Amino acid sequence: ATPNLHLRQANPHCDLENQPVNIATELMEYQKQSAFVGVMARGFGGSNIYTIAWGAMRDKNAQQVVISARDSIMYWPGGGGALATEQMPNHAYMIVGSWSQWQEAEAMEPEGDSTYTYIVVLGESRFEQFQIWLDGDPTRVLHPGHAKGFKDTTVFGPGAMGHGCNWVIDGRQELPAIKVPKELGDESLL
Repeated sequence: ATPNLHLRQANPHCDLENQPVNIATELMEYQKQSAFVGVMARGFGGSNIYTIAWGAMRDKNAQQVVISARDSIMYWPGGGGALATEQMPNHAYMIVGSWSQWQEAEAMEPEGDSTYTYIVVLGESRFEQFQIWLDGDPTRVLHPGHAKGFKDTTVFGPGAMGHGCNWVIDGRQELPAIKVPKELGDESLL
């Protein structure tokens, strides 16, 4: 399930504790074989439309494939070389990610020997994405050069072209089972 685009905080007066509803604030795996989905649109002329769709996985056309267990945690980065003196941050290396909905860059702690750390508490999905911003500036981004870069991915930047290029912290013990159409075979997982 994808997160709600503009949701920053749920209304504290809504009692959703024992209700069959989940308001997604982060990307989550969907464990069911079928789903109802609703989409609403409002027109400037007063027209409103709400569409409800239902879909299901056809088991006869799919086989279940379980991907083996991963390393305990995968995180940033490897390689890329040192920054030139004029590219170094004036104040701090700052981290921003999916746990804060990309809103708050926070300073990383210097550990010595040009090493910086930051503790990330993984959300319910145990899967977070992040970038490093020099001095908290979103135009001076260190990134992996592509979406969902894992451990040992080359570092690119700093630059403003890092939108969508994030490292991944994957704390799941193993990847979920994936239904793959039989005609695609195992090669579709690559």
